[in-house]
Amino acid sequence: MPRPSTRAIQHSTDCPTTSQRLEPALESLLEDATASGETRGDISAKDLLHAVAHLCQPTPGEGPEYSQGMVALLSDGLRTSPELQES
Repeated sequence: MPRPSTRAIQHSTDCPTTSQRLEPALESLLEDATASGETRGDISAKDLLHAVAHLCQPTPGEGPEYSQGMVALLSDGLRTSPELQES
């Protein structure tokens, strides 16, 4: 039996995309970590997934500052800043 094309799989309602599978689980993990004060609360699962995706390919029309921001987001580890932890 021939395998369906990638395009057919992506448009199938029976086969969720990677983002559709990962986003709810990652959102739950981020919510728990934010509630415990371990991570900053201004980043969504979608933001984090996009940051990883952006590191994998250049973004047309964006300069190096944008990529540096994406790397900073990931290297920060989503931790809260020391200033926020003191308040």
